[in-house]
Amino acid sequence: MQINFLNHAIKVCILILCLASCKTRTSDHDTVINHDDANHKVILPKEQVKNEGIKTVRIEKHAIAEVVQCNGSIESSPNAVAYVSAPIGGFIKKSFYMPGTHVNKGDILAILEHPDYLKLQQEYLEIKNQLDYYKEEFKRQGELTIENASSIKKMQQAQADFRTMEVKLLSLKAQLALIGINADSLSLEKFRTTINLRTPISGNISEVNAGVGKFAGPNDIIYQIIDNNNLLLHLAVPAKEITHVKKGQEIVFWPVYDKNKKYKASVQFQSRLVNSHNNTVSIYTPIHPHEIFLPGMKVDAEIKINTDTVFSVPIEAILNTKTARYMILKYDSLFVKIETITGKTDSEYVELINMPDSLAKENVVTQGKEFINSEISKFRK
Repeated sequence: MQINFLNHAIKVCILILCLASCKTRTSDHDTVINHDDANHKVILPKEQVKNEGIKTVRIEKHAIAEVVQCNGSIESSPNAVAYVSAPIGGFIKKSFYMPGTHVNKGDILAILEHPDYLKLQQEYLEIKNQLDYYKEEFKRQGELTIENASSIKKMQQAQADFRTMEVKLLSLKAQLALIGINADSLSLEKFRTTINLRTPISGNISEVNAGVGKFAGPNDIIYQIIDNNNLLLHLAVPAKEITHVKKGQEIVFWPVYDKNKKYKASVQFQSRLVNSHNNTVSIYTPIHPHEIFLPGMKVDAEIKINTDTVFSVPIEAILNTKTARYMILKYDSLFVKIETITGKTDSEYVELINMPDSLAKENVVTQGKEFINSEISKFRK
């Protein structure tokens, strides 16, 4: 007990000496240094400050806003998802990629085969050969009409037959192009029995339904590909707050599992429909790609409204107790705990209400405030 009393007496003496030595130097801060309750002050050796990792920032003005809190998810934009099917049904001869694989636009995903591919090429070559006949017949009937040796009706029929075959040929050529076959390269010696299924976008394969030997029809999705470089932030804003939300306002959002990882965006698109299930309105905005962003990821967010530039400190600088809120100011080795009143808060800063001008630019503790508070409490015992 005597040792404890002696230690306490020594601390009090050191505090009195340091306060006396600081009085002249801190004359500009009399409002703080001469706090009515001297028990709200403590002096710590510089070595201890370093060892405890105590950090500070200056009290300054920041743009701080009221916020609308909401939640939502990260989604793929409409052009960032590709559902790959066979344009004409066929049997899967070979599949090249597994889920999770990255592919580039134009890569071959699978090889399909079916007798219908041969029939389509055969029909194209047959129509192509017939077209030459109908073309010559149309030409001949036109010449005969000029010589009055044939009726105009026959010439018109020959023209219609030629145009019909021409349309059929162009249609077959387009169908062949749809399955990746160049009709101009076809000949009796160059028939293709298979077609290549290619990816229309670059991205990661999210789903595969391509067993070898399986028949894949036009309505069957063989591959799903997602481009994670083209994502949207989708937020559900409470309907009562939607009148405050405007295009261009800043959004701060973070994954629901980690509030420390914060990212920024701005309001771009707003739905004009209220969701009757949860009474919210959807807003959307493109976001910059990031390695942790995945479609379907749930997020929490704040939309900044009514922005003002006010004296404020980082949220972590505020010491909350059951009865009041405090800040701890640092003057070299002297730490002073003062009660404070806070106002608007966003995801980073909290406004200081009725802050004395003398505190502007002073250093406030952001890291280690709990340790300092415990040291102050020791002197009050």
